[in-house]
Amino acid sequence: MKKVIVVGGGLSGLSTAVFLANKGIKSHLIEASPKLGGRTYSFNENDFQTEIDNGQHILMGCYKYTFDYLKTIEAFDRVEFQKNLNVNFVNQKGEINKLSGDKLFYPFNLLIGILRYKALSVKERISILNFFLKILITKPNIYRNCTTLELLKKFNQTENSIKSFWEIIHVGTLNTELKLSSAELFIKILKIIFFTGNQSAKIVLPKLGLSKVFIEKAVSYLERNGTVISLSERVTDFEINEGIIKKVVTNKREIVNFDKVVLSVPQFALNKFDSITESLNIDFELKYSPILSVHIWLNENPFNEKFYGLIDSDIHWIFNHNKHVTLVTSSAERFMNQSEDEISEKFIKELETRFSDFNKNKIIGLKIIKEKRATFIPSVETEEKRLNLKRMFGNLIISGDWTNTELPSTIEGAIKSGFLAASEIKEEY
Repeated sequence: MKKVIVVGGGLSGLSTAVFLANKGIKSHLIEASPKLGGRTYSFNENDFQTEIDNGQHILMGCYKYTFDYLKTIEAFDRVEFQKNLNVNFVNQKGEINKLSGDKLFYPFNLLIGILRYKALSVKERISILNFFLKILITKPNIYRNCTTLELLKKFNQTENSIKSFWEIIHVGTLNTELKLSSAELFIKILKIIFFTGNQSAKIVLPKLGLSKVFIEKAVSYLERNGTVISLSERVTDFEINEGIIKKVVTNKREIVNFDKVVLSVPQFALNKFDSITESLNIDFELKYSPILSVHIWLNENPFNEKFYGLIDSDIHWIFNHNKHVTLVTSSAERFMNQSEDEISEKFIKELETRFSDFNKNKIIGLKIIKEKRATFIPSVETEEKRLNLKRMFGNLIISGDWTNTELPSTIEGAIKSGFLAASEIKEEY
């Protein structure tokens, strides 16, 4: 029986081990921290006896690899699909503008949904539909050297269209500013979401904390299938001879009995291994974008919907968990050096402005989480580097959401990278 070492227990490494186990290949998963999941995890807030996420995630119905992973570990019932695309967007006046695709069959339901989206003028709605029709027949690589903002301006999207529609989609999928991201990648994502069936555009939300959805049952599945998991063990070096990894060195031991190594760590962590980066010709450094999450506990919950999108706001999303709500701001660089008092004062005032039934007296607790390296920024330069990145060298395979997945830095990108790594190994067995 061949042996595989998987280094890194984030979603990429974890999914690599899961997909290998599903193919009958056992692996040894080594993680430096005392937990699995990387940035995707939840924990108990003891003061309120609540499990909260490190960062709330929206999933989309087009997350093929994510749902295959959840089905494999028997956790698919821990997420909830919308019947059809349905989002309540709240403007600065507190008015709710629905973007809904529930009237007709696909794709006319999405077309009618955009035409009825009253945050935009009729002319702006038609302009958006024209944009969609053009990119439907456009090859994304035509805009390889173009930013998303340049793309939108090229197709005459107005400032209001950008603020009330495009920024919301963009920041939710790429977690960065329009002026920084690759238009090629954005077009690819739009094609997947809106042009691959009615299921793809649906929003999917976890029913439980992220650890219970993505990690808990994965561990059980791996243990049942003979995968060894070692936590709190850090890989410190690799011994390479004639292009083949012969030894994996950790802070606890040396491992020599293996056939393949999957290195599934963030790009900045990979740079600690000079021999690996030189072999794979990795000569770039990713820039990262933070996400800010504000958890608010309430003595009385005035929110009626499961989630809201906010138009032209420092708060991008509100998620309603009944006992508490989570406010999420993507691309949150401007808040990283602000104090918790400054952030909470600004966000509470924003809620009071937009929701007449909300006031600060309803708040009984608040917790702020700053994830400074939440996602990498998919710039034009970064996407070109990712496109040309080698994933294999000798008996080494690289995985991670930052590798060439043709997806942004999302749960789906991480899990797809794990699938690709597992598939490479299977082909040789």
